Amino acid sequence: MVSNKKFKKIGRKLARWNKETQDQYMDEGGKEWPPVDRLVKRWKSASGLECAIARGYVAYCAYVKVPKGHPLDGKYYTHVEGDIQVHGGLTFGCKAKEGGTWFGWDYGHAFDMWVFNNSDIFSQHNGRLWTLEEIIDETELTAKNLAKYPKKG
Repeated sequence: MVSNKKFKKIGRKLARWNKETQDQYMDEGGKEWPPVDRLVKRWKSASGLECAIARGYVAYCAYVKVPKGHPLDGKYYTHVEGDIQVHGGLTFGCKAKEGGTWFGWDYGHAFDMWVFNNSDIFSQHNGRLWTLEEIIDETELTAKNLAKYPKKG
């Protein structure tokens, strides 16, 4: 059995490791994001936020960028998951090179169809194949909700 003292020490190490991992992950924004070679569409939403859709390994990935100063700017995506409702939950977050923070999610979950090499389709549980138009609509809705997100103070 682990003593209380040892348990607390392990907890502190995990917390420090978790913070370092989050900081490193959030620094991905030093790179061009979303990756240009996988970019399908990039646009400014009706609510004014920048959006993008990229081709993941087996499914589309959607992204919305909150601007610098937004209440969620700089937050790690797992810390805001309940605040942003998207298909399958948030799976990505990074600082934007030009300021702000990108949040992303994908369409490759257990009840989705996955497309390999643009032709081979795989599905568990007779999943759903999302169209690009449906993903654009959901991305626009997410951008609208983020634009209305409660302001600081």
